[in-house]
Amino acid sequence: MTTIIANETAPFGGMSNQTIRSVHDAAEKIGRLNSAVANAESGYTGTAGAQFEDLPFGVTADATTPGKNGSAWAYAIQQLSTEWDTFMTNAKAYIDTLDNG
Repeated sequence: MTTIIANETAPFGGMSNQTIRSVHDAAEKIGRLNSAVANAESGYTGTAGAQFEDLPFGVTADATTPGKNGSAWAYAIQQLSTEWDTFMTNAKAYIDTLDNG
């Protein structure tokens, strides 16, 4: 019995282009997020983490411990950024090879 891996509406070249475009979009969004975090931290003198709670980041504040959820969120963003940088460093040559536009 045969199995169709990809249908005719999404040839492998198109899927590769879409994937590479998504990688570039993700890299741009992570960069913008890092800039927003740095901007929020710049000159902030209140409770650590509280600068990320509520708008514009949308982190819900912990009613009993201000800054708790914001600090956890900032840590998660830092970890995501670190892992993303590692991925991009290791995958850059392959991404560049597949990127034709």
